[in-house]
Amino acid sequence: MRQPLRRSRGFTLIELLVVIAIIAILMALLLPAIQKVREAANKMWCASNLKQIGIATHNYAGDYEGGLPPGYLGPFANASNLNTTQNQQVGVLFLLLPYVEMDNVFKQFINPNTNLLSFPVALSDYSVPWWTVAANQGIAQAQFKLFVCPSDTHFDAKVAVGVSAHIYNDNANPPYHLQANAFPLPGGSPLGRSNYAGVAGSAGKGVNQTFPGLPLAPNGQPEGLQKYDGILVNRALGDGSAILPNFRIQGVYRRITLGQVAAQDGTSNTLMFGEYLASNDPNLQQPGVRHYEGCWMIGSFGTLAGLQPSSLPVYSPGSTPDREPPWYCFSSRHSAGVQFCYGDGHVGTIKRGQTFVGIGTALAAPDWQILQQLAGRSDGKTADPSPILD
Repeated sequence: MRQPLRRSRGFTLIELLVVIAIIAILMALLLPAIQKVREAANKMWCASNLKQIGIATHNYAGDYEGGLPPGYLGPFANASNLNTTQNQQVGVLFLLLPYVEMDNVFKQFINPNTNLLSFPVALSDYSVPWWTVAANQGIAQAQFKLFVCPSDTHFDAKVAVGVSAHIYNDNANPPYHLQANAFPLPGGSPLGRSNYAGVAGSAGKGVNQTFPGLPLAPNGQPEGLQKYDGILVNRALGDGSAILPNFRIQGVYRRITLGQVAAQDGTSNTLMFGEYLASNDPNLQQPGVRHYEGCWMIGSFGTLAGLQPSSLPVYSPGSTPDREPPWYCFSSRHSAGVQFCYGDGHVGTIKRGQTFVGIGTALAAPDWQILQQLAGRSDGKTADPSPILD
């Protein structure tokens, strides 16, 4: 006798919903782990970028008898403010292009003085700024993976920050201010982005301003910030004189050498490059908006304002809370802290801790003082940095 055919029983709606719920729960449990692994990989990639930039800097020094590149080619006299109508205004990452296999881009830049393909980059050279030639603006839009942290994916800014760190005194209240160059992006096309900047010490080569919270000098006054000059400052001024086109300056510009840094605070104890988002202008009162992005034409910057998490409000007078860190801080998207390349080429993370101070405040916690010690190349301080090292 023939057996009757049995119809296969399908899933009921309840069973299907239960399976979907189980899958959703498993995904919710796995997603944080996946994100954590991805961020760990991104942080390692970012550290590799910094390491390669550090190696390029050492290779540069090998071509200049141990002399390091300047942090930027800014004002000859280290003026109290940035004159953006003079000087090349190019930074250390631009100078390192031939040492990171980007020599073809480096050689395309046009000398603004002569319209020839021979951009002046010697310490004693004079030029008007690079961006005064439209062709240079186009070349500066080249994008390089080496200069971008993979954890930074927020790219909606319309202005690029070209950092040439100076602190200046305008006799206002408070009297000390940081200044940097900001360039509108030509034609809406972004300049080549960068998440890294050289470390110029506390505030670069500007006015030797005292700052509340600095250790006291023998005269009983807070030490001047120039005690905390870093490795990658503006052109270093030595003895003698030099004659440049159109004007005369006093002084011969000399390179800071690796040997000098080793003999002073030590290359393994001195910061050389760090992560820099250049994100927010607290004065614009636009929470959640990224106002700036760094570009690889930039120079170096100071640690005066400390390190600020992007997950905390901006603590500036009259500002609105914003999850983007301010442009005047070294900063990163990494939760553990901000990664830096030291003078000897090794890369480490510095925890944000209590390093952040609002410009114009008198807050200077021990963590902030340790950060300035690491940024300065010849401050002679020997405090244990481990409280802020990850």
